[in-house]
Amino acid sequence: MFSKSLSHLFRGLSVLTALVTLTSSLLAQNPPAPGGAPSEDRGQRRQQFNPEEMRTRMLNAVREQLGVTSDEEWALISERIIKVAELRRTVSPVMGMGMAMRGMGGQSGQDNNRGRAMRGGNNPEVETLQMALKDKAPDAEIKARLTRLREVRKENEAKLEKAQEELRAVLTVRQEAIAVIAGWLP
Repeated sequence: MFSKSLSHLFRGLSVLTALVTLTSSLLAQNPPAPGGAPSEDRGQRRQQFNPEEMRTRMLNAVREQLGVTSDEEWALISERIIKVAELRRTVSPVMGMGMAMRGMGGQSGQDNNRGRAMRGGNNPEVETLQMALKDKAPDAEIKARLTRLREVRKENEAKLEKAQEELRAVLTVRQEAIAVIAGWLP
């Protein structure tokens, strides 16, 4: 019974982490024009999707699993969970091979926004490196951009470690174990 509950919790927390990662990029996308053609059905469904509402529902589920009853305590914990999830995205962006290759193809518009979301959001260092690769820039320029990307990722790793320690400081041992299973804490 406990194992099954933990499995459900892990799944829910993983979904929340993914949702936090994608929320900012979904909000940044341009919605399709009202009254669009049938080929825009996917865009219309996306327009109906409310990422903030989904995020609230997922956070409420996490709150229940963590057993947090105090609104004051939850405000502190949820703020730190969200911060860790967002920083984790900057350190190790989700990068499926198919999406990475698709993103290199120079797409524009909404499809490019979706690809960008899967490659780690609107990271300027990643984007400038991708442009250098796309434009077949000289090796020296690619190396400089790659070095800068690595520096920024190291800075973000330090910020993530600090945010994780701040989160750990407000959790009970049980809550910390749940956060480790969810991947928010090492």
